[in-house]
Amino acid sequence: MKDRLLNLAHRLDVISQAIPIRTPNGTVEISGGSWDNLLKEVVMVSICLRKFAETEAPRWISVEERLPETDDHVLCCTRTKKGTANVVIGYYMDGDWRCGMNSNVTHWMPLPETPEEVQDNG
Repeated sequence: MKDRLLNLAHRLDVISQAIPIRTPNGTVEISGGSWDNLLKEVVMVSICLRKFAETEAPRWISVEERLPETDDHVLCCTRTKKGTANVVIGYYMDGDWRCGMNSNVTHWMPLPETPEEVQDNG
């Protein structure tokens, strides 16, 4: 994540250096590039920030909005008949949720990544 943020910061630095400068005779110039290049860079930074926000800020996704990929383990929010919410780990396969006895899943979200210092001993 640190590398992604540093890359975005660098791109923003490049954009800020290309801010239009009004010359004494009234013309507007861009240092180090053209308007087209500046616009493309702004659009790319905007796209990167949106993707970053989507990947770094997990949210609960309604099962009516979309379902997870088959066999992907996810966090599931289930509701009991009495309306009690529970959070369990489960997966969606062959048209059914597999997450214990209560499979009335209303929302789900991807599992977070494991910490970097944890190593798989498998």
